[in-house]
Amino acid sequence: MAEKKKLNLGDFYCTVSSNGQIFIPVRMRETMGIVANDEVKFSFQKDGKVLFSKDAEASKESQNQEKQSKVDGENRKEALK
Repeated sequence: MAEKKKLNLGDFYCTVSSNGQIFIPVRMRETMGIVANDEVKFSFQKDGKVLFSKDAEASKESQNQEKQSKVDGENRKEALK
């Protein structure tokens, strides 16, 4: 069986805003395939480390909900005409 290669892009540093938001560096977003409105996951490990990953299932659900909201909005506009 082929062994998975580990992707080593080095360390990334993010800034936390006064609102508690983090800014993910462009290179990291591009590498991970993270786009606007995607959801990400933070997993706390027993050793104190935190794993950060793109949550593909949550992102799909979020995008589907957003699309449905747009459709619902358009349907309401049509109904009011």
